Amino acid sequence: MQRIEWVAAMLDQWALWRLTGSTRMGGYSCPAYNIERVSQTDDVRAGMRRFDPTEDASALKTDQAIASLPRELKAAVLYTYAYDGGAELTAQRLGVTRATLHRRLCQADTRIAEWFDVKKMLNDSKKNFAIYT
Repeated sequence: MQRIEWVAAMLDQWALWRLTGSTRMGGYSCPAYNIERVSQTDDVRAGMRRFDPTEDASALKTDQAIASLPRELKAAVLYTYAYDGGAELTAQRLGVTRATLHRRLCQADTRIAEWFDVKKMLNDSKKNFAIYT
């Protein structure tokens, strides 16, 4: 099974955003952030971090897609993209083989791609409704 290239590239961008933030105050660089928690929405609502949708919208959508993954796939994505060490060390941290890690990342790619497809479909269907008053 192969990784989905556009999803892997998007996860690379998400990891960069997560570690460094955007050009202003986005990302997970806030000291109040718990690294084990994926979704940043509660932090934004609580005012612990500013959110500029024009800069961070793509990363936030990626973040939400990751948050929707099952626990073991989410862990594979987080450990692969949030920590240093390469595939061997990541697999060791998760207590799985490299083949299992790769399989989980492929499954995560597929689910993330499906998540984006569903969001696009819902968005497109909203555009087709006419409001009569």
